[in-house]
Amino acid sequence: MKEKTREKTVKVMNRCAIVICAVSLVIAIYLASQNAGLIDGTFGPGSYYYSDIPNWEKIFLSEKTLHLGFDNPVAAYGFFIIWGLLSFKALLWLDKKFK
Repeated sequence: MKEKTREKTVKVMNRCAIVICAVSLVIAIYLASQNAGLIDGTFGPGSYYYSDIPNWEKIFLSEKTLHLGFDNPVAAYGFFIIWGLLSFKALLWLDKKFK
């Protein structure tokens, strides 16, 4: 009985995830087709993140900016790759534990 309840819960969660992904995709396509969120004079999606902040270079790339202790961008990328791999391993471990 417990196994059937678990299977039913997993199916419902999977369907919910598919619906959320589908709705997100439709909204993203609609927003992209309408050029929503763009600032006049900028180019393409994502260009508005920093372009609407005056002197963003001085704010985000200054001496006072938090660099996580990395002066070298390759070290920062390596940190995030290692973090991603550790997270992936943790998810695999959780998956085995719940099966």
